[in-house]
Amino acid sequence: MYPLFDVLWKLGRHDELLPTLEPMLAFDRPEAVFRLGRMYAEGVGVEQDLEKAKELMLQASKRKAVYRPRYEALLERTEEVVTPRPQEDI
Repeated sequence: MYPLFDVLWKLGRHDELLPTLEPMLAFDRPEAVFRLGRMYAEGVGVEQDLEKAKELMLQASKRKAVYRPRYEALLERTEEVVTPRPQEDI
């Protein structure tokens, strides 16, 4: 199931991603939840929604530790987007 998702992602066939995940999302599989979170984070196949992405990736990382670093990276990235650093006076 996930190799197909990963191939479709690489091929840019984004309209086929969500239907590929739906059967596993019905079983609340952390692998599927993580991939859906990634879709929301990057706005691939769905409208970008960073809050939804964080929620999904946190859910997946709580159930499968391998996803924790990716979740933390998303937090860092969104913090930079939400809280721009002050610019220095020239």
